[in-house]
Amino acid sequence: MRAYDARRDLGSLYDLAEVAYAADYARIGRSARAGVERERRVVAALSLLGRIFPRLRDLSPGYVWEDDGRIVSAVCFARVGLSGDRWSIETVATHPDHRRCGLARRLVERAVAAIRDRGGAICTLKVRADNEPAYALYRALGFEHYDSTCQLRGDAIESSSVPEVDGYRFHAASNAEWFRSWRDRLDLARRETPEGVQRILPVVASQVRRPGFARLVAPTLARLSGRRIDHVFAERGGRLVATLAVHADAAGGRTHEFEAVIDPDHASDLAAPLVDRALGALAGVSSAPVLTETRPSNASLLDALVDRRFETISRWHWLGRRLSG
Repeated sequence: MRAYDARRDLGSLYDLAEVAYAADYARIGRSARAGVERERRVVAALSLLGRIFPRLRDLSPGYVWEDDGRIVSAVCFARVGLSGDRWSIETVATHPDHRRCGLARRLVERAVAAIRDRGGAICTLKVRADNEPAYALYRALGFEHYDSTCQLRGDAIESSSVPEVDGYRFHAASNAEWFRSWRDRLDLARRETPEGVQRILPVVASQVRRPGFARLVAPTLARLSGRRIDHVFAERGGRLVATLAVHADAAGGRTHEFEAVIDPDHASDLAAPLVDRALGALAGVSSAPVLTETRPSNASLLDALVDRRFETISRWHWLGRRLSG
Protein backbone atom coordinates (compact mmCIF):
# COMPACT_ATOMS: atom_id res chain seq x y z
CA MET A 1 0.00 0.00 0.00
CA ARG A 2 1.17 3.51 -0.75
CA ALA A 3 -0.26 7.00 -1.15
CA TYR A 4 -1.97 7.84 -4.44
CA ASP A 5 -0.11 10.38 -6.58
CA ALA A 6 -2.51 11.96 -9.07
CA ARG A 7 0.19 13.09 -11.52
CA ARG A 8 1.90 9.71 -11.49
CA ASP A 9 -1.02 7.32 -11.09
CA LEU A 10 -3.91 8.92 -12.98
CA GLY A 11 -3.57 6.77 -16.10
CA SER A 12 -3.26 3.57 -14.09
CA LEU A 13 -6.29 4.52 -12.00
CA TYR A 14 -8.38 4.99 -15.14
CA ASP A 15 -7.14 1.62 -16.47
CA LEU A 16 -8.25 0.00 -13.21
CA ALA A 17 -11.63 1.76 -13.32
CA GLU A 18 -12.17 0.55 -16.88
CA VAL A 19 -12.01 -3.05 -15.65
CA ALA A 20 -13.43 -2.71 -12.13
CA TYR A 21 -16.46 -0.67 -13.22
CA ALA A 22 -16.95 -2.28 -16.64
CA ALA A 23 -20.68 -2.91 -16.09
CA ASP A 24 -21.29 0.66 -14.89
CA TYR A 25 -19.54 2.24 -17.86
CA ALA A 26 -21.45 -0.09 -20.20
CA ARG A 27 -24.73 1.20 -18.73
CA ILE A 28 -23.58 4.79 -19.11
CA GLY A 29 -22.37 4.23 -22.66
CA ARG A 30 -18.92 5.72 -22.24
CA SER A 31 -15.39 4.51 -21.54
CA ALA A 32 -13.58 5.39 -18.31
CA ARG A 33 -10.58 6.53 -20.31
CA ALA A 34 -12.61 9.04 -22.34
CA GLY A 35 -11.77 11.81 -19.89
CA VAL A 36 -8.25 10.92 -18.82
CA GLU A 37 -6.42 13.57 -20.87
CA ARG A 38 -8.71 16.34 -19.68
CA GLU A 39 -8.28 15.11 -16.13
CA ARG A 40 -4.49 15.33 -16.57
CA ARG A 41 -4.86 19.01 -17.47
CA VAL A 42 -6.98 19.63 -14.40
CA VAL A 43 -4.47 17.84 -12.15
CA ALA A 44 -1.60 19.88 -13.62
CA ALA A 45 -3.53 23.12 -13.11
CA LEU A 46 -4.37 22.23 -9.52
CA SER A 47 -0.72 21.48 -8.86
CA LEU A 48 0.20 24.99 -9.99
CA LEU A 49 -2.72 26.66 -8.23
CA GLY A 50 -1.84 24.82 -5.04
CA ARG A 51 1.24 27.01 -4.74
CA ILE A 52 -1.08 30.00 -4.36
CA PHE A 53 -4.10 28.41 -2.62
CA PRO A 54 -2.96 25.85 -0.02
CA ARG A 55 -6.36 24.15 0.18
CA LEU A 56 -5.93 22.95 -3.40
CA ARG A 57 -2.84 20.92 -2.52
CA ASP A 58 -4.81 18.05 -1.04
CA LEU A 59 -7.75 17.78 -3.43
CA SER A 60 -7.19 14.19 -4.59
CA PRO A 61 -5.78 12.16 -1.69
CA GLY A 62 -6.01 8.41 -1.73
CA TYR A 63 -4.17 5.10 -1.46
CA VAL A 64 -3.34 2.36 -3.93
CA TRP A 65 -2.35 -1.27 -3.61
CA GLU A 66 0.34 -2.48 -5.98
CA ASP A 67 1.12 -6.02 -7.06
CA ASP A 68 4.38 -6.41 -8.96
CA GLY A 69 4.36 -2.69 -9.78
CA ARG A 70 0.75 -2.66 -11.06
CA ILE A 71 -2.11 -0.91 -9.25
CA VAL A 72 -4.75 -3.54 -8.49
CA SER A 73 -6.86 -1.70 -5.90
CA ALA A 74 -7.40 1.97 -5.05
CA VAL A 75 -9.39 4.34 -2.89
CA CYS A 76 -9.71 8.11 -3.44
CA PHE A 77 -11.51 10.62 -1.22
CA ALA A 78 -12.26 14.34 -1.15
CA ARG A 79 -13.47 17.06 1.19
CA VAL A 80 -17.10 18.00 0.56
CA GLY A 81 -17.22 21.63 -0.54
CA LEU A 82 -13.51 22.34 0.11
CA SER A 83 -14.41 23.45 3.62
CA GLY A 84 -15.96 22.04 6.73
CA ASP A 85 -15.41 18.62 8.25
CA ARG A 86 -17.27 16.37 5.80
CA TRP A 87 -15.50 14.02 3.42
CA SER A 88 -16.62 11.68 0.68
CA ILE A 89 -14.97 8.48 -0.49
CA GLU A 90 -15.22 8.91 -4.25
CA THR A 91 -13.61 5.73 -5.58
CA VAL A 92 -13.17 2.19 -4.30
CA ALA A 93 -11.93 -0.03 -7.13
CA THR A 94 -10.35 -3.48 -7.13
CA HIS A 95 -9.30 -5.52 -10.14
CA PRO A 96 -11.53 -8.62 -10.51
CA ASP A 97 -8.47 -10.91 -10.21
CA HIS A 98 -7.68 -9.47 -6.78
CA ARG A 99 -11.10 -9.40 -5.15
CA ARG A 100 -11.98 -11.32 -1.98
CA CYS A 101 -8.44 -10.68 -0.68
CA GLY A 102 -9.29 -7.91 1.79
CA LEU A 103 -7.64 -5.13 -0.22
CA ALA A 104 -10.72 -2.88 -0.33
CA ARG A 105 -11.22 -3.25 3.42
CA ARG A 106 -7.64 -2.25 4.20
CA LEU A 107 -7.69 0.68 1.80
CA VAL A 108 -11.02 2.03 3.09
CA GLU A 109 -9.83 1.67 6.69
CA ARG A 110 -6.68 3.62 5.78
CA ALA A 111 -8.74 6.30 4.03
CA VAL A 112 -11.05 6.70 7.03
CA ALA A 113 -8.01 7.07 9.30
CA ALA A 114 -6.56 9.72 6.97
CA ILE A 115 -9.86 11.62 6.92
CA ARG A 116 -9.94 11.57 10.72
CA ASP A 117 -6.36 12.87 10.79
CA ARG A 118 -7.46 15.77 8.56
CA GLY A 119 -10.16 16.76 11.04
CA GLY A 120 -13.03 14.98 9.32
CA ALA A 121 -16.16 14.45 11.43
CA ILE A 122 -18.15 12.38 8.96
CA CYS A 123 -17.35 10.30 5.89
CA THR A 124 -19.85 9.27 3.21
CA LEU A 125 -19.79 6.97 0.19
CA LYS A 126 -22.22 5.33 -2.20
CA VAL A 127 -22.47 1.74 -3.40
CA ARG A 128 -24.57 0.19 -6.15
CA ALA A 129 -27.67 -1.38 -4.61
CA ASP A 130 -26.99 -4.80 -6.17
CA ASN A 131 -23.36 -4.92 -4.95
CA GLU A 132 -24.16 -6.88 -1.82
CA PRO A 133 -20.55 -7.81 -0.87
CA ALA A 134 -19.43 -4.16 -0.93
CA TYR A 135 -22.55 -3.05 0.95
CA ALA A 136 -21.90 -5.67 3.64
CA LEU A 137 -18.25 -4.57 3.88
CA TYR A 138 -19.14 -0.93 4.46
CA ARG A 139 -21.77 -1.80 7.06
CA ALA A 140 -19.18 -3.97 8.84
CA LEU A 141 -16.82 -0.96 8.83
CA GLY A 142 -19.38 1.15 10.69
CA PHE A 143 -21.12 2.94 7.80
CA GLU A 144 -24.85 3.56 8.20
CA HIS A 145 -27.31 3.54 5.31
CA TYR A 146 -29.03 6.94 5.21
CA ASP A 147 -30.26 7.53 1.66
CA SER A 148 -30.91 5.90 -1.74
CA THR A 149 -30.98 7.30 -5.26
CA CYS A 150 -31.52 6.10 -8.80
CA GLN A 151 -29.46 7.14 -11.81
CA LEU A 152 -31.24 7.69 -15.13
CA ARG A 153 -29.95 7.95 -18.67
CA GLY A 154 -31.48 9.69 -21.68
CA ASP A 155 -30.15 9.42 -25.23
CA ALA A 156 -32.43 11.51 -27.41
CA ILE A 157 -31.91 15.23 -26.72
CA GLU A 158 -34.81 17.17 -28.14
CA SER A 159 -35.08 20.92 -27.74
CA SER A 160 -38.59 22.33 -27.53
CA SER A 161 -40.07 25.60 -26.40
CA VAL A 162 -40.62 25.72 -22.65
CA PRO A 163 -43.78 27.60 -21.70
CA GLU A 164 -43.72 29.89 -18.70
CA VAL A 165 -45.37 28.59 -15.54
CA ASP A 166 -47.88 30.94 -13.96
CA GLY A 167 -46.62 32.43 -10.73
CA TYR A 168 -42.97 31.43 -11.24
CA ARG A 169 -39.96 33.34 -12.48
CA PHE A 170 -37.11 31.47 -14.20
CA HIS A 171 -33.78 33.07 -14.95
CA ALA A 172 -30.25 32.01 -15.87
CA ALA A 173 -27.82 32.60 -13.01
CA SER A 174 -24.22 33.59 -13.57
CA ASN A 175 -21.42 31.84 -11.70
CA ALA A 176 -21.10 34.88 -9.44
CA GLU A 177 -24.83 34.80 -8.63
CA TRP A 178 -24.64 31.05 -8.01
CA PHE A 179 -21.90 31.52 -5.44
CA ARG A 180 -23.58 34.53 -3.80
CA SER A 181 -26.89 32.70 -3.41
CA TRP A 182 -25.53 30.04 -1.06
CA ARG A 183 -27.85 31.03 1.81
CA ASP A 184 -30.94 30.67 -0.37
CA ARG A 185 -29.65 27.40 -1.81
CA LEU A 186 -28.93 26.14 1.71
CA ASP A 187 -32.51 26.90 2.76
CA LEU A 188 -33.81 25.14 -0.37
CA ALA A 189 -31.62 22.09 0.25
CA ARG A 190 -32.99 21.80 3.78
CA ARG A 191 -36.56 21.87 2.49
CA GLU A 192 -35.77 19.37 -0.26
CA THR A 193 -33.84 16.83 1.83
CA PRO A 194 -36.05 14.31 3.68
CA GLU A 195 -36.10 14.54 7.46
CA GLY A 196 -34.90 10.94 7.78
CA VAL A 197 -31.78 11.75 5.76
CA GLN A 198 -31.05 14.87 7.81
CA ARG A 199 -31.17 12.92 11.05
CA ILE A 200 -28.03 11.15 9.84
CA LEU A 201 -26.53 13.85 7.62
CA PRO A 202 -27.86 17.35 8.38
CA VAL A 203 -27.67 19.86 5.54
CA VAL A 204 -24.96 22.39 6.47
CA ALA A 205 -23.47 25.50 4.89
CA SER A 206 -20.23 23.81 3.79
CA GLN A 207 -22.21 21.71 1.30
CA VAL A 208 -23.24 24.76 -0.75
CA ARG A 209 -20.89 27.56 0.29
CA ARG A 210 -17.55 27.83 -1.48
CA PRO A 211 -14.48 29.73 -0.26
CA GLY A 212 -13.41 32.78 -2.22
CA PHE A 213 -10.51 31.11 -3.99
CA ALA A 214 -12.87 28.40 -5.33
CA ARG A 215 -14.93 31.07 -7.06
CA LEU A 216 -11.80 32.33 -8.79
CA VAL A 217 -10.55 28.97 -10.06
CA ALA A 218 -13.87 27.26 -10.84
CA PRO A 219 -14.31 28.73 -14.38
CA THR A 220 -10.74 27.78 -15.35
CA LEU A 221 -11.11 24.22 -14.07
CA ALA A 222 -14.42 23.84 -15.90
CA ARG A 223 -12.82 24.87 -19.20
CA LEU A 224 -9.87 22.52 -18.69
CA SER A 225 -12.25 19.63 -18.01
CA GLY A 226 -14.22 20.39 -21.18
CA ARG A 227 -17.35 21.28 -19.23
CA ARG A 228 -19.82 24.09 -19.78
CA ILE A 229 -21.91 24.74 -16.68
CA ASP A 230 -25.28 26.52 -16.79
CA HIS A 231 -27.43 27.42 -13.78
CA VAL A 232 -31.15 28.21 -13.69
CA PHE A 233 -33.11 29.58 -10.73
CA ALA A 234 -36.85 29.29 -10.25
CA GLU A 235 -38.51 31.74 -7.84
CA ARG A 236 -42.01 32.28 -6.55
CA GLY A 237 -42.90 35.40 -4.64
CA GLY A 238 -39.20 36.32 -4.44
CA ARG A 239 -38.28 33.00 -2.80
CA LEU A 240 -35.97 30.44 -4.40
CA VAL A 241 -37.97 27.24 -4.92
CA ALA A 242 -35.80 25.30 -7.38
CA THR A 243 -32.35 25.26 -8.97
CA LEU A 244 -31.03 23.53 -12.05
CA ALA A 245 -27.34 22.86 -12.74
CA VAL A 246 -26.50 21.60 -16.24
CA HIS A 247 -23.02 20.23 -16.96
CA ALA A 248 -22.56 19.96 -20.71
CA ASP A 249 -19.67 17.98 -22.15
CA ALA A 250 -18.53 20.65 -24.58
CA ALA A 251 -15.36 18.76 -25.62
CA GLY A 252 -17.10 15.49 -26.56
CA GLY A 253 -16.44 11.90 -25.55
CA ARG A 254 -18.06 11.98 -22.10
CA THR A 255 -21.61 12.42 -20.76
CA HIS A 256 -23.84 15.40 -20.08
CA GLU A 257 -25.29 15.69 -16.59
CA PHE A 258 -27.84 17.80 -14.78
CA GLU A 259 -29.19 18.13 -11.26
CA ALA A 260 -32.55 19.60 -10.27
CA VAL A 261 -33.23 20.58 -6.65
CA ILE A 262 -36.93 21.34 -6.15
CA ASP A 263 -38.92 22.36 -3.08
CA PRO A 264 -41.36 19.43 -2.59
CA ASP A 265 -44.29 21.88 -2.39
CA HIS A 266 -43.53 22.98 -5.96
CA ALA A 267 -42.35 19.74 -7.56
CA SER A 268 -45.55 19.01 -9.48
CA ASP A 269 -45.37 22.45 -11.14
CA LEU A 270 -41.63 22.64 -11.80
CA ALA A 271 -40.29 19.13 -12.49
CA ALA A 272 -41.22 18.96 -16.18
CA PRO A 273 -40.25 22.58 -17.04
CA LEU A 274 -36.83 22.14 -15.41
CA VAL A 275 -36.11 18.90 -17.29
CA ASP A 276 -37.11 20.63 -20.53
CA ARG A 277 -34.80 23.52 -19.75
CA ALA A 278 -31.95 21.11 -19.09
CA LEU A 279 -32.49 19.32 -22.39
CA GLY A 280 -32.81 22.65 -24.18
CA ALA A 281 -29.44 23.75 -22.81
CA LEU A 282 -27.87 20.50 -24.06
CA ALA A 283 -29.43 20.44 -27.52
CA GLY A 284 -26.81 21.09 -30.16
CA VAL A 285 -23.82 20.58 -27.83
CA SER A 286 -23.19 16.91 -28.69
CA SER A 287 -25.10 13.64 -28.91
CA ALA A 288 -23.64 12.28 -25.67
CA PRO A 289 -25.87 10.43 -23.18
CA VAL A 290 -27.53 12.59 -20.51
CA LEU A 291 -27.32 11.43 -16.88
CA THR A 292 -29.16 12.59 -13.79
CA GLU A 293 -29.72 11.20 -10.31
CA THR A 294 -32.60 11.59 -7.88
CA ARG A 295 -34.36 9.90 -4.99
CA PRO A 296 -37.09 7.36 -5.76
CA SER A 297 -39.42 9.49 -3.62
CA ASN A 298 -39.20 12.39 -6.11
CA ALA A 299 -42.19 11.10 -8.08
CA SER A 300 -42.88 14.26 -10.13
CA LEU A 301 -39.28 14.46 -11.34
CA LEU A 302 -39.15 10.74 -12.14
CA ASP A 303 -42.40 10.96 -14.10
CA ALA A 304 -41.07 13.90 -16.10
CA LEU A 305 -37.88 12.01 -16.90
CA VAL A 306 -39.71 8.84 -17.94
CA ASP A 307 -42.03 10.90 -20.16
CA ARG A 308 -38.90 12.15 -21.94
CA ARG A 309 -37.59 8.60 -22.46
CA PHE A 310 -35.09 8.45 -19.61
CA GLU A 311 -34.42 4.98 -18.24
CA THR A 312 -33.13 3.94 -14.82
CA ILE A 313 -29.70 2.34 -15.25
CA SER A 314 -28.49 2.04 -11.63
CA ARG A 315 -29.74 2.24 -8.06
CA TRP A 316 -27.43 3.43 -5.31
CA HIS A 317 -27.28 3.32 -1.53
CA TRP A 318 -25.62 6.17 0.36
CA LEU A 319 -23.82 5.36 3.62
CA GLY A 320 -22.17 7.56 6.23
CA ARG A 321 -19.89 7.07 9.19
CA ARG A 322 -19.41 9.55 12.02
CA LEU A 323 -15.77 9.94 13.00
CA SER A 324 -16.23 12.49 15.79
CA GLY A 325 -18.88 14.64 17.44
